[in-house]
Amino acid sequence: MFIKFLGNSGYVAEAFELFAFAKEYHKPDTIAFTVLIRILCDSKMFDQALSLFHEMPSYHCKPDIICYNTLIDKLGESGEEQKVRQLFSKMEVEGTPADVITYSSVLKSLCVANKMDEALSVLRILEISRTLQPNTYTYNTIVKAYLDRKLVKEALAIFCRMEIRGCKPDLCSFNLIIKYYSDLGRGVDAYMFLKLMERRGIEASESSFRICLYGLMKQCMIDEVLEVIQEIKCRSHVTLCTCSSNNLILWLGKMNKVAEAYSVFLGMRNPDEITMNIVIKLLYKHGRGEKAWEVFSSMNGRNIKPSVVTYNILIHGLSLEGSVSKAFELAGQMEDDICESPDVVTYNCLLSSLCNRQQVEDACRLVLEMLTRGCKPDLISINTLINGMINAGRMDNALRLYEHMREDIAAHSVPLGKLIEEMLMDK
Repeated sequence: MFIKFLGNSGYVAEAFELFAFAKEYHKPDTIAFTVLIRILCDSKMFDQALSLFHEMPSYHCKPDIICYNTLIDKLGESGEEQKVRQLFSKMEVEGTPADVITYSSVLKSLCVANKMDEALSVLRILEISRTLQPNTYTYNTIVKAYLDRKLVKEALAIFCRMEIRGCKPDLCSFNLIIKYYSDLGRGVDAYMFLKLMERRGIEASESSFRICLYGLMKQCMIDEVLEVIQEIKCRSHVTLCTCSSNNLILWLGKMNKVAEAYSVFLGMRNPDEITMNIVIKLLYKHGRGEKAWEVFSSMNGRNIKPSVVTYNILIHGLSLEGSVSKAFELAGQMEDDICESPDVVTYNCLLSSLCNRQQVEDACRLVLEMLTRGCKPDLISINTLINGMINAGRMDNALRLYEHMREDIAAHSVPLGKLIEEMLMDK
């Protein structure tokens, strides 16, 4: 149906107009009304959806259970509990029997309205019913509601109650609890439920592992994190998303687990520029510059374009190694390679390398180059130059730079470029 296509594509107004046009020539049926009602509800246009719902009898269309459930579910999610009650009463009057989806939606509306006792009453009605029984969605709804309110004991009680009633918890049930513990930083508890889930024969998903890892990393549980990584490697159907892998590599680096971090990188299917930057910086930080350059060289083959950040990491690494000429050469090569100019971070790395070697005149000329190219030195730039002057025994120049930094916002202050030129002339 074209109306459904328009709605799913985000053209809600157009879908509504097409329906209004079509009903002038063809009598719409219950399905057509339900499709448009769902589209309107998904766009939070509840008044229009209810108006359309009340219009159905004039076209001799009686709302069916799907139509009612659509409205009740969406209104309940949005906290329209009173309207949910009215619709439920209307169903009873019209003789439309409610099903488990209806009751679950009513229960959810009560949870949203923070009426947990009433929600439990609805659950009991289902549990004692001869014709209807609560399903996993019903139980998961109330488990989530308790967890959202930090009532973990109550949530776990419902979780156990579900099993006692013969309704097996599913992936969603376990993920809710895993996420709750992970968000609290109780990664070990989250991991316990992950293992329990797998013992029950439920395959953990990518989100299960990702959420669990998040909690374990917050708790700094290195051994458990490494265990989870191995478990993921054993499952062909599970691949961590790029963002999660990047965070994992970064965390392992902070924990000084460089080999393990690099192993995660090698196992990634779709690393991005951020991945490469993290790995290059990590390798350089731990004295593995050659390997860092190998990763950089592999970017082209992976169709990953380096950025200024990538070059800055390498320039910083070369500077730490004392390879100043190579650092300057790479900074010059940057514009040819990626058509971007060095930024203030690039220049600060180069300034630091020059000042560490007490080449303060070259550092001054570099600051003049920055100004000429429209790259304004920042506080780090000036502080680096001040420290360089102090180390070179040029206290007078250091003091002049310090005074300039203090008076930079004053109208009468000497422009930095002129000050640097004067310092070079004085020398």
